[in-house]
Formats: sequence, structure tokens, C-alpha cells
Amino acid sequence: MTIKKILPNRFIIIVLLLTAILMTLSLNLWGGKYFYLSMKTSLEKDILLQIDYIKKSHHAFNREQSVKHLIKAGQHESKIIIPTKKLACFRLDFGSNPKQVKISNLKISGKKTISFNDFSQFELLNIDSFDIKNNILSFKSTQSNPQIVYKNILNLKGRRHFDIYMFVILATLSFLLSYKVVKYLSTFKIEQHHSRIDIVFLSVFFVLLFLPMSDISKAEKSEQENRILASRPSFSQFFDKSGNYGKAFEQWFNDHFFGRKNLIELNTKLQRLNQYYSYAGAQKISDDWSVIQSDVTSQHFSLPELFAIKRSIENYNNFCHKNGIKCYIEIVPKKGEFLKDSSLKKAIDTDHSSVIYKYLNKNNITNVVYPLDALSKHNQTDLVYFKTDHHWTEWGAYWGYQDLMQRIKQDFPRLVPVTEQDYDIFYDNRVRAEGDRSFWYGSACKLLKLDEKTCPLNTPYRYYKHKDEKSLKMEWDLKYNNKDFYYPHAKNKEKVVIIGNSFTENFSSFLAYTFPRIKKFRSNNQFEDSLKISRWEKDILAFKPDIMLIVINSNAAFQLNDLMKE
Repeated sequence: MTIKKILPNRFIIIVLLLTAILMTLSLNLWGGKYFYLSMKTSLEKDILLQIDYIKKSHHAFNREQSVKHLIKAGQHESKIIIPTKKLACFRLDFGSNPKQVKISNLKISGKKTISFNDFSQFELLNIDSFDIKNNILSFKSTQSNPQIVYKNILNLKGRRHFDIYMFVILATLSFLLSYKVVKYLSTFKIEQHHSRIDIVFLSVFFVLLFLPMSDISKAEKSEQENRILASRPSFSQFFDKSGNYGKAFEQWFNDHFFGRKNLIELNTKLQRLNQYYSYAGAQKISDDWSVIQSDVTSQHFSLPELFAIKRSIENYNNFCHKNGIKCYIEIVPKKGEFLKDSSLKKAIDTDHSSVIYKYLNKNNITNVVYPLDALSKHNQTDLVYFKTDHHWTEWGAYWGYQDLMQRIKQDFPRLVPVTEQDYDIFYDNRVRAEGDRSFWYGSACKLLKLDEKTCPLNTPYRYYKHKDEKSLKMEWDLKYNNKDFYYPHAKNKEKVVIIGNSFTENFSSFLAYTFPRIKKFRSNNQFEDSLKISRWEKDILAFKPDIMLIVINSNAAFQLNDLMKE
């Protein structure tokens, strides 16, 4: 007996039934449930709105259940996806210092649409003043993280959304797979005389292949791994001649498949069986010291690579000279150089940025600063690096700043740097190193899946608050993470541009009070991570700075090769 002897109608019915089962298992891939939050806003400046949500009334707000959406200054209507099947409550976080904000026509659309015209139902936090008129909430806040929190429990269900493109793709694949499996199993039993248990095993195996797509996550960021997840490629990319659709789809699926979060947590628990363990690019190397991968590895530079960096910096210097700008570069030594315990330093690779510095000095490039000696000396007083984070402390940034100012004074003899006498000094066991200037427990602990309770925050760090902090004005471009500083009481008159990664944030605590006008460009943002001057050349020339600084940590030193090409 062969496949031809099976009744055609029965064969097709089985294929269609199996196709329906596979499509049902993949329902969330082509017809997932979620909500839309829509509202009208009038903003004085760009804000990065964060929407936190909880699925059940007894849950608490957390970072993993949140979405972020950039809203530009002016009047706009926004429509934002909240990727959850159920919604019990939500809050809106308006970032740092949003100034004047107006909100109206706030709605949540799921299985049914709820309008929130009565803003008295919201609790307002970190808000200086507010007014509610004609169903419009107006408030002003110069604080960090002003929020409006809905006071009641919603218990809403999400609306299913139909993706025609994904439906057609999966229906076609499911039908072809079902056809092939049914045909194979028929001949497998009839012609090859295999047992039913073999048929069951193969059937279960093929069905299990579809389980990972049975509940696709719509999260945009993984708090477990501290990174942005891959986004799903549009169907139009399928016809792109570059042929990258398959790779992009694979990256998206690998970041969102069903059960991924549970597998990560299981792996973490297994890793913790070892007292000093590594996970997600981080490593615990003692009871209170943790590092991320870039802290324990360095790039080695060949002679051709060093030559390329030298040529790039020479082109950068020529650009500065042509436009009447004095330019400098500071390379911050890596964390491993400052671990006090010599046994810990054995786990750290050598910082090869010192090789770059020596090579450049040997070739008469003298505008590069590498403050290893200054930081090593003052690391004996207070730590220049956080134990649970990959950034330098404000104490470390202070001495990196002083070292760079001494180099600049060779060209500007009247330069007056700020000193500790200009600040109120305080201590805190938590970490502050990023653009929002908020305190937390540290990037290494986060990657190791430790929280505020389990992260060993047992070391006080020195922090600085300028005595004239109220006179400093700052504008923050949230989209590109750039900042403009205005300080009218600066003792120097030069205008400054500073370019660099997150190591510029603590550095700015001192630089912002040294000069009256500063433009800070963040080299690593959601769009690009490079030091190519062409990214900001138009803005630099329009600003007409007297001084331009590049401040990066040694792990990004290889980017100096791309400053300016021939």
C-alpha cells in the first residue's frame, strides 16, 4: 500500500487540521494582544516618555514592564503600543526636567477603549505645580522623573491585532510543513513498517518546533541583559536585494521567542552555584568587586593600527587648526588598573591604551592625555572606579578633569579650573554615572541579575554638588543624548565642545562650571557609536568653539582610528 491509496479527502483534512493547530500555536506571532495608549501633548522640550504598566493588581511597577517613546517639543498626538495582554494599572514618567507639559485626550484602547478625562484620578509625583481645566492637565516640573500614576485598578484585556503579512507567511509554511509531515508519516508506517511510538515521537517533535513562537514577546528592551532587543523587520524588506531579511528576522526571533526570559533566569540560577560567577558579559571577581566584559579584556594594537590612529588624530588636529580651535583628547584608563587587591588584578588584561599614548608621544602628538598616574595616586584616598559598575566615580572624574586642565593651561595660561572648594562634598554607597544623574546599584550587578538588596553596596563614594548649582542651565536632547550647558558665573570665557561616551557624564560635573557655554555630544547613542567628527562637524563650526575635547574610556580607544579620514 502506498500514499496514493489513502483517500485524498482524508489526507487533505489531516493536513488542514495540522495547519490549523500550528497556526493556533503561533497565534501571538500574527495576531497578538496588546493595548494602545494615545494622547495629545504640548511640550516645551523633547521628552523621553516612559510608560510603566502592571498586569495584575497585586504586582508592583518594575523596569521590565515598561515602554519608552520619544515625543518632540510642540503639540503632537502620540499613539504608543503597550505590549501586554492584560492591564491593571499604569503610570507615565516624563524623564528629567520636562519643564512645562500639557496633556489631554488620554486614552487606553484594548478590547474596549477607556478615556481618562478626569485627571483628578491620577496621583502626581515630583511635580512643582499643576492645573486641571477643561479636561487638560497642565503641570510644570524641573525635577527628575515627574510622574502621573492612575489611582484605580483597571483589569482590562488587550485587543487582538491581525498582521496579514505574517499570517500569510506562517500559513504557507504551516501548510507545507503539515503536508510534508503527513506524507512522510504515512509512508513511514505503511511502507517501512515502523511502530506507532516512532510516529508519535516525530509528530510531537515537529509540533514542539512551533512552541517558541506560541507567545512572542513585544518588549523593546531586555533589562536582564541591559540592551535594546532586535526589532522585527518589515515585510517590504523581504524584497530587498541586499538579502538581509532572513538575518534580521532571525535576530528578532532569537530576542523574542516564548520562554526566553525563563531560560535566562534558569541559566542565572545555575551560574550562581559558583560563588564567583560570570553572566551576560559581567563577572563577579570577589565578594564586592564586579566587572563587565570590557573591563577584563583589551584590544591589542598592531603597528599598522597605531599608525592609522596617529594619522586620524593628525587629520583631527589639522581640522582644529584650520578652524582656530584648540583640540585635546583624554583616554581614561580601564577599571582593572585600579583594583587594590593584587590577586584581583590577575583577572584583568593589560590596558593597551598606554601603548597608544606612548606611541603618539613618541611621534610628537602631545595633545593626548592619559591620566593613569593621577588616578592611581588618588585611588589610595577614595576609589576612582565603582565596584559594581564600569564607570569612573566622580572622584576619579575630578582628577581626570584636573589632569586635562593642566594640559590645556599650557595653551591657555589664564585658565582657572574649579576645585573642591567650589563644591559641597558628600558620600553615598550607590552609583551615579549616567546622563540622568540618578543613583542606582550599578551596571555589573544588573547584568549579574543582582538587585538593590543583593548587590553589595558597602562602599561609600565621594560626590560633588556645586555651591552655585542653581545658576547652571542645561538643555538635554533626549533623542541623541546631547547636552548644552550655560553657566554665567564661569571664571573663564572660552566656549567648549566635548565629545565622548558615558565617561563624559561625571566629567561634566566639573567642566560645566569651568566655561560659560559647553556643547556636549554623546558619541554612543541609539543610532550610532563612533567618534567620526563628520557626525557633528556642521554643529561644531556653527558653534565656533575655542576648545574641543574628546573624552573616552580606553575600551573605546580603537574608535580614534575613525576621527577623521584622509
